[in-house]
Amino acid sequence: MADQEMADRAEPASIVEGDCGHCGPQEIWIWRKDGTRAQKKQQVSAALLEEFIANANKIRDCTLCRAKFSRRFDMPDIWWRDYNRKGNGYTGAQNILDKDGKVVGYVTWTLFKTKHVDPEHGYKWTKVNIFTHWLKSGRRVVLSFEQDKGERKTQESIVSTLLGSLTERQLDDPFWAYHKLMDLVVSINDEAVWSITKMVREIEKNGTHSIEKPNYRSLNDLARHTIHITEVLSVTCETAQRIMAQHRSWMDGNCGGGDENGAEGLALSRNAQERLSFYAQVLSSFRHRMLSTKDRLTNEINLSFNTIAQIDSATTVKDSATMKKIAWLTAAFLPATFTSAIFSTTFFNFSPEANRWTMSDKFWVLWVVALPLTIAMPIIWKLYPAESGKNTDGSKPSRSHSHSGNTTATELSTVKIV
Repeated sequence: MADQEMADRAEPASIVEGDCGHCGPQEIWIWRKDGTRAQKKQQVSAALLEEFIANANKIRDCTLCRAKFSRRFDMPDIWWRDYNRKGNGYTGAQNILDKDGKVVGYVTWTLFKTKHVDPEHGYKWTKVNIFTHWLKSGRRVVLSFEQDKGERKTQESIVSTLLGSLTERQLDDPFWAYHKLMDLVVSINDEAVWSITKMVREIEKNGTHSIEKPNYRSLNDLARHTIHITEVLSVTCETAQRIMAQHRSWMDGNCGGGDENGAEGLALSRNAQERLSFYAQVLSSFRHRMLSTKDRLTNEINLSFNTIAQIDSATTVKDSATMKKIAWLTAAFLPATFTSAIFSTTFFNFSPEANRWTMSDKFWVLWVVALPLTIAMPIIWKLYPAESGKNTDGSKPSRSHSHSGNTTATELSTVKIV
């Protein structure tokens, strides 16, 4: 390939001649042995390192492009599975075999996913989705698949991370891309973790639980984002550990030759292994930070809930005291009310002309009616709740009901924020 002026961004180019035209153009970056980067517009063939940017979802849905990618980059069938598209993260690797069954290369595929949350609780997902193709003949290819919503900043960071400070000797290790790319993954997760941690810290510093009612909808959204970030970060930690195991397995089978080049290659691979180990430990510390942040947010939600419950309880106590006073006032006037009610009946009559009271000889009727009713009311009140909790045959009602021949237990439970 003829030398050309280095470009800050590669112009669109087709990965293979005869592109379907529906999956969109792919950006191609070329790294030369002298350390420079450049674009390429024609079919890639003899470059030492090629870095492609493509849209994975469009390619997965295109039969033509899937066949071309699989043939050109030895992509396994499992990479095209739909569960890979929906996964939270993964990594895989396998040898490339020729017709005689000899190992001629190595491929790996990895997905890292991170969720970023802004102060308004809006969010976006960031993916680092790559496929590496490494041949013993000297050809190295990295496929970097585009973000769902065209996140340009992340793609530029991937290109800069992979091709920056790259030496030809590093390319002898099939995992060369990972010990460089993990630095970007760590940085992305660092930003995601601390954005959530700062928001939780602001809630802790606010201290308005006893002054105003918290925004439980906002707290719930923040808790949901925290759970998501903790989930994908845990998967990222497992992915990093798996990459280390894959690299260690490759080292055991390919490093350690007796000559000088073999010793140098082993030293470089050990350095890469140590770098991967460091990144895995940093990601693990981020995970512990997220678990701590999640617990702190749970404590704040519980504190808010319990504080409001205490405020409501205090209000209820005040209302109860007020009702008690009203009850005492009612009881104080009850004798006079009862007396005035008795004398206001027609059984009594006051004649101003005669200046005397007269009482009907039927006064006994009042007591014949009033006394039985007075006795009956507390009896009915006491018996009615007990009878309402029984079936017609006198047995207690069951806590289950039948639906389509199956019995489903119906229980009352107390919701507790944990």
